[in-house]
Amino acid sequence: MQSKTRILIADDDQTTAKSLADYLSRRNCEIAFAGSHEESLRTIRSFDPSLVLLDYTLPPIDGGETLERLKQLRPELPVIVYSGHAAPEVIFRVSKLGADDYIATPFQLSDLYLRISRAIEKRTVSSSSTTRTRAAATGIGSSLAARAGSVASTAASARGR
Repeated sequence: MQSKTRILIADDDQTTAKSLADYLSRRNCEIAFAGSHEESLRTIRSFDPSLVLLDYTLPPIDGGETLERLKQLRPELPVIVYSGHAAPEVIFRVSKLGADDYIATPFQLSDLYLRISRAIEKRTVSSSSTTRTRAAATGIGSSLAARAGSVASTAASARGR
């Protein structure tokens, strides 16, 4: 059985949050809500989401500051920021702060779901790539150490003859 993707929706607009939750729940996602900056920081600890959907206008501060705090707590956590502000400076700012994607509202829910899937897949591939790289490095290191030991042993045997 496929495990559910855990998504934190950080948005003070309950209508938007519920619409997103209804759509994503039908796609095997488990949803938690946060209606403010502080609540999103608490919920990230208790809910342990796979991804955060963050409204850029989340009160009482802007979503950029919330994004920054979320990334301090969980740098590897994918975050997709959405907003009605499609200004280049907003997009640039959230990109610099570590957002995985930005989508301007209004948007098609199917487009958002595609972006969610890509962000999670990207993190999964990145994570497994890091694991493979570490395993390969460990294997190479062990192999080199074994080879070095074998060469030293052969040299010692040759001197003893």
